[in-house]
Amino acid sequence: MGIAQKLIVFEPSVFHPLINTETGELVVKRGFQKWRYERDLELFKAKVAESINFCHEKLYETSTQDPHALRFSPWEPTTHENVRKKLLSGNKEDNDTKVSTPSGLSWIQKGTLKIFSKTAS
Repeated sequence: MGIAQKLIVFEPSVFHPLINTETGELVVKRGFQKWRYERDLELFKAKVAESINFCHEKLYETSTQDPHALRFSPWEPTTHENVRKKLLSGNKEDNDTKVSTPSGLSWIQKGTLKIFSKTAS
């Protein structure tokens, strides 16, 4: 029996030695074997800065219909401040403000960006 494979895809793709720059897939099998910028630190810094700027530009875009994908929105004090305070205080749950959110699993078919989801039952 084989080991179940999990796939993590960064969208947009980020500059990292373990991420395929074309597909955005996290590839842990290859590790850090050949990825080194010991001789060209300036190129490394430029690639990292380019990746960060690109991700900042795409941060709030939603390009998936996956109900379990992480989504980001600009900071809105009326929406986020209460949650921030609860996170920082360590309160686990407040039944008065509990919001119904979908729960389940999502994954992507290997070699594609086709999304599969399964809601928790």
